[in-house]
Amino acid sequence: MKKRLLFICVAMAAAGMLLALGGCSQPAPSPNNNPQGPSAQKSDERVSYEGKTLSVTLEENATTGYLWSFTIDGSSLVPTGDEVIASASSKDSVGAPTKHVFRFEGVSEGTAVLTFTYARSWEKTDEDKVYKVTVKTASDGSIKDVQTEDVTNPH
Repeated sequence: MKKRLLFICVAMAAAGMLLALGGCSQPAPSPNNNPQGPSAQKSDERVSYEGKTLSVTLEENATTGYLWSFTIDGSSLVPTGDEVIASASSKDSVGAPTKHVFRFEGVSEGTAVLTFTYARSWEKTDEDKVYKVTVKTASDGSIKDVQTEDVTNPH
């Protein structure tokens, strides 16, 4: 009788964990976005822009060793800073994910490609995430168009 009760408790705990973890998955982001106008709302919520200012917000968990870094191909955008923002519920939680906000400013006409890589600095694997943001700017540096792309298995 005790073995049967133990088995039922373990089975219920496992089922509860599966149900709880099922709600943790995120829908796949759309591969490309073509907003209509300089401050249009896009379906990819990781990128926002207005005028000459572009912000890219990416979730990270530095306690695992994984951090976002970026490169810029092109000279029409310059980085103006970044910050890590913890949610109110995660400020006292070790290991909780945070939001890393990268900011850029358009400075001239052209196209710039921002390539963000989510990886551990000491290793590169096929599991590393790569996120590309292509930005077209006008002659005054104002942002005209933004395209985004999630790249899988970049190595």
